[in-house]
Amino acid sequence: MATVDLAGTQIIKCATDQVVPPNMNQSMGAAIALDGYRYMNVTVQFEQQAANEPPVELSAMFAYDTQNTMGARCYVNLGENPKSPQKVNAIQVSGAGSWHGVPKISSYIMRIPVLAPYAWLFALNRATVQKKVSVWVYLVS
Repeated sequence: MATVDLAGTQIIKCATDQVVPPNMNQSMGAAIALDGYRYMNVTVQFEQQAANEPPVELSAMFAYDTQNTMGARCYVNLGENPKSPQKVNAIQVSGAGSWHGVPKISSYIMRIPVLAPYAWLFALNRATVQKKVSVWVYLVS
């Protein structure tokens, strides 16, 4: 059996079975300190009764301190010789297409580079019924 060296990593349980009301955006906990980490692997799991139900989306916001100074949820990544002007992208993903069937849950993982020292995560329930949502973060140095 292989062993896994977790040195330089951290797992944070932001929310476990947190109820998110219909058509609402809700914070998944307090600010996450990211100092010393390069990536966030965010796992989202939510109740879903059928494949055609509207999903739970996840968005991330990065800031320079716990008071959300200079906070932003959009970014632009400039490569070599970019065309002008550059469009910013929202850090938001959809859980559409992630339904497991049985058990009646959906889950997905979003990998995000660390963009500032602190992050907040928000779940948006697109359904017309409340959903239980769990969000865990695996920080990788």
